[in-house]
Amino acid sequence: MTGLLRAAICGILVAAGIGWAAEARAGYKTVVDGVGVSYSKNGAEAYFDASDGTLTILVYESGGSLKVSAGSSCASSWDGSVEVYIEADPDVFMPSISLKGTPDCVLFVGGYVGPVNKFSLTGGVVGLLSAYGPGFGLFTYDLWIPKSVSIKFGFAAGSRKLPSREAPTDTGQ
Repeated sequence: MTGLLRAAICGILVAAGIGWAAEARAGYKTVVDGVGVSYSKNGAEAYFDASDGTLTILVYESGGSLKVSAGSSCASSWDGSVEVYIEADPDVFMPSISLKGTPDCVLFVGGYVGPVNKFSLTGGVVGLLSAYGPGFGLFTYDLWIPKSVSIKFGFAAGSRKLPSREAPTDTGQ
């Protein structure tokens, strides 16, 4: 093989490798009615769930960090507060979950997640999701306790009793 041909082949392989690396680093990002959601891996999705009125975030790939941020149009889109429901399988490990509300758009967070090392919430409340009741918060499977928990300009509400994993039902009252 000539040196020029070898250099061309190496250049193509390096360019292909850079493309693959960029694709692997891309992650998941979206904005749902003024709330930004990003996950450092591709295995997540976020959407407005009309059945319970929540911003629902599903995470199904382990190893990524989740970030949720209220943007400038959040207050008008969500009428001042967003109920964020996070769901992940028990074997989905997330190094961190970070949520940031604003004084004009408070985040109420609940759901079920696998192991999480670091949890931070600014401008919000863990629990008190109207669709799930006052005792519903953000739970980890097998009672995993994060190494670090930070709540600023907010609080955690909930109960000592773990709720049922069944979806709430409409009682017609």
